[in-house]
Amino acid sequence: MERHFDSHEILEVAGLAIVIGLALYLSYSGDFVVSSSFLPTYDNSMLHAARARVVMDSQHWAETEVVFGGVSKSYHLPFGPSVFAALSEFGSLDLWWTIRLFNVFTTVLLALAFYCLVRSLTKDWRAACVAAVFALSSTNLMSWGTRTTPISIGVVMVIFGLYAVHKRWLLAAVLSGLSVALDHQPSLLALAISLAVFAIAGFFCELLGRRKALESVWIAIDRHSEAIATGALAFLAYFAWHLRQTGLACLNFKCLPQAANKEFGKSIDLAGYFTGTVQHAFAAAGIFLLFASRRIPKRDRLLAAAFFAATLILVKNDLLGIGVFTERFLTYFDEANAILAGIAVAEILLAIEEPAESFIATILHYGKRRSPQRGLP
Repeated sequence: MERHFDSHEILEVAGLAIVIGLALYLSYSGDFVVSSSFLPTYDNSMLHAARARVVMDSQHWAETEVVFGGVSKSYHLPFGPSVFAALSEFGSLDLWWTIRLFNVFTTVLLALAFYCLVRSLTKDWRAACVAAVFALSSTNLMSWGTRTTPISIGVVMVIFGLYAVHKRWLLAAVLSGLSVALDHQPSLLALAISLAVFAIAGFFCELLGRRKALESVWIAIDRHSEAIATGALAFLAYFAWHLRQTGLACLNFKCLPQAANKEFGKSIDLAGYFTGTVQHAFAAAGIFLLFASRRIPKRDRLLAAAFFAATLILVKNDLLGIGVFTERFLTYFDEANAILAGIAVAEILLAIEEPAESFIATILHYGKRRSPQRGLP
């Protein structure tokens, strides 16, 4: 039987096409990272390309750094360069072209990840399109999300990991977590802390529901099993790799370049942040509308709130005396705020449409009652 599309489905497909087209344009044109569009191995990207070349030539991971004489142990993670090497070998493409094309692919995946997550949370394709466009317009997110380094994989897999947890797809969630764990440490922090906050908050919500403590634990484990499994396995996978590379000499993680680069004094002004752009203003509204939502289930609201809280902690980690990559964590903070902005749009549209539909229905009903009855001749 031939299927006919209604106007809503046609508009949804058109909106999704616009989102994908915008992602392709931004990645191909290099609007955010100009160097990557001309030379995918520019700057630090060449180090990851060099590691991929080592994998291709030797079939082994580069155990030492590819710079400074190659004498120090490498603390970088193998997933990104290994993916580049595998795609280049199996696709019979030059490594340069492989990295560039894969970067275009991950940028489109990033837009689709936001679309899928917000579409599933709000059941509103318009809000999903807005969230994806807001994500693609974030300078912080796209500067790293369109860069030809493993971080572009990390920022995508964080959102897909949250989507899998939201859908309760255990295998997909665990695989997303493992890929992040072996790809990029800051991305792992964003995902693991979000899932930890989600699980802990879920336990306290159950406890406040006047259940016994032991009963609350089991219910929380059941309702957040995907988050617990994903976060725990991702951390264990990374920690195993960390011990493999450093032994017992770096259990405090201070040997990592990410932990050594302090950014004290670069605290983020949240008031200025949330009033600086339209998407951030919508995100601020989304923080309040999230908890008032009648459309989004409690578990899903808690997941979105946990992601926001975790990335806020990372952005403001200077207040905790850490001061590590304060500004770079804005990448993940913008991800959380794009989701909140989409939720705000969905709630605003719902608040407008429900009274409008009720008003129109009342007018039509009143007009029907007032119309003269036609009798039989």
